[in-house]
Amino acid sequence: MVHPPLQDLWNLLCQAYIDEPPNPEDGDLQFSDDMWWIKDQVFVPENFFSQFLKDYHDVSLLGHPGSFKTLKAISQTMTWMGIRKDVLNYTKDPQD
Repeated sequence: MVHPPLQDLWNLLCQAYIDEPPNPEDGDLQFSDDMWWIKDQVFVPENFFSQFLKDYHDVSLLGHPGSFKTLKAISQTMTWMGIRKDVLNYTKDPQD
């Protein structure tokens, strides 16, 4: 059972899996409870993770967190292949 506030997110991920099915041979993916998992983290397909980066970094209740806080917040519950690189690239200071 999914908590009601997370139901929309759950539904979006289920649709993302239909649009872009994960390859179970990529990493340690396992399917359970209508979700793809890597260990205890929900796997986010490539066509969807830019939205998570935006939500966690740009619109975050954490303020405007840097790379470490953004990565920590996202990876508590979800992951994707190359998450560290994507977070670092997204949160890079444009003046660097």
